[in-house]
Amino acid sequence: MEKKERKLEGYLLEKRVEIIWAMSLQDYSLSQIASIFSLSKTAIFKIIKKRPSDWVSPWRKMKKIEVSYIEPLTKHKNTGLYISTYCAWHSLKQRCKNKKNPGYKNYGGRGITYTRRWEDFVNFLVDMGIKPDKTLSIDRIDNDGPYCKKNCRWATAKQQQNNKRKRLYE
Repeated sequence: MEKKERKLEGYLLEKRVEIIWAMSLQDYSLSQIASIFSLSKTAIFKIIKKRPSDWVSPWRKMKKIEVSYIEPLTKHKNTGLYISTYCAWHSLKQRCKNKKNPGYKNYGGRGITYTRRWEDFVNFLVDMGIKPDKTLSIDRIDNDGPYCKKNCRWATAKQQQNNKRKRLYE
């Protein structure tokens, strides 16, 4: 298993555990949680039992965690598309924030940002979905706009070529 694959699998496992903990504090039954995550009630119970007593749910303000938020964590677990989606998310963050990234001057350097919601990979997954095909990449519809749900799509190389900003040459 590659380093990126292990990192992503660890991240997703950690998120699944946190969501199971949060769901157990809400109106979800063991049966419902087990069904959503395709795990036995015993497995869910063991996960819940490990929750630290001082743990505070990041979703505590939600009356109930939306199933749309959970679905990306329960599907496509072992496909290359998950890895490819994660790499696209990680790359866009690096282009916008990391001044040492070679693409920074064309993104973060000219004010391109991403929505704070996308700091968390799961939120990115909920908004953009799993990359439909490895050949697609993330594309901003308005090249001067931020990376966000309304301004992004999965696009082919041809679509990307047709969606370039106009450059003025002196």
